[in-house]
Amino acid sequence: MKKSKKEKSILLTGIPRCGSTWAGKVLSSSEDLNYVHEPDEEKKFLKAWITKKKLHRYPYLASTDKQQLFFKLWEKAFYGKSEKRQIEKKSRILYRIKKKLFFPRKYFFEWEIGNKCGLIHKNYFRKTDYSKKDAVYIYNLKKNIAEIFARFDLYRPLFLKRRNLVKSVHSIFALEWIKKKFDIDIVILIRHPANIISSYLEFKLGDSIRNIFFQKDLVSKYFLDYMDSVNKAEDKIEKMAVQIGAFYNFIDIFTKKYPDVILIKHEELLYKTEEKFKILFKKLNINWSKKTETYIKNHNKKGAGMHLKREKEKLKNKYKKLLSSKQIEKIKKFYNIFENRYYNNFKGV
Repeated sequence: MKKSKKEKSILLTGIPRCGSTWAGKVLSSSEDLNYVHEPDEEKKFLKAWITKKKLHRYPYLASTDKQQLFFKLWEKAFYGKSEKRQIEKKSRILYRIKKKLFFPRKYFFEWEIGNKCGLIHKNYFRKTDYSKKDAVYIYNLKKNIAEIFARFDLYRPLFLKRRNLVKSVHSIFALEWIKKKFDIDIVILIRHPANIISSYLEFKLGDSIRNIFFQKDLVSKYFLDYMDSVNKAEDKIEKMAVQIGAFYNFIDIFTKKYPDVILIKHEELLYKTEEKFKILFKKLNINWSKKTETYIKNHNKKGAGMHLKREKEKLKNKYKKLLSSKQIEKIKKFYNIFENRYYNNFKGV
């Protein structure tokens, strides 16, 4: 049965560093929504780790694929209580003990993600991170215990209090599968590729190059004609540009097929923040309030690192200050390998 707009949960998605966390926090400042932050992030959640064990970091799924555990993950995200509320209802001490004792270290996840994507960023690791036998033994022990916790959590009953706003930056290639399985609203946020790459370089993000073309089904359906040009990308900036170009090509095809999907540019939210967010709130049938206005104003301040506070004016053309003209031309060249409607002439900022 189709849900009304007031009942539908929302998926806010994009790629890493597109501004989705900020947009998600603005949307969830409304009392209408619970906020669920990246339930498919293997490095943060046991459920994501176990359900994506055999899937790519950015998994491609055809609409007919079953993937029962992955379905359970998204079902809980869209229709269950938010992660924050679940944790608040547990003893914080017990939660921390469980995480410390049974959740493997982040570098092990990075190593495993690299393995399943066919590309390990070895420069991210110290030799001791993965070479000690006792470390591997402890890791495997923790994995087994973590799997028990993850499976138990996936099969607990669901309780929908209000609409959930689910934010994800690893679900682009699974969008058609998600849309076929769940009656939800989908919002896709995109950002200028050079701004994204300047952020990747600043934070040294592993997700900036994840060998997405390792997925044969994805390549054969969408990218086969581009692979000769893709394989010419040699350095990290070229490979980052190629990855973003592929994502935006997929998004272009997806939004043409499903015109009810909402697509918005990060730059539009920066230039006319309240105006554009009010339009988005209306499309999603979310109530606008003074609380939302206050949140926007309070976060338009100087910030640093991953902090959500930002001076909007300084974000619009940030890449021009951080990248050389040679780097920008390189990004433009390899990004434009793929056909899409977004930023082809590097306009829009």
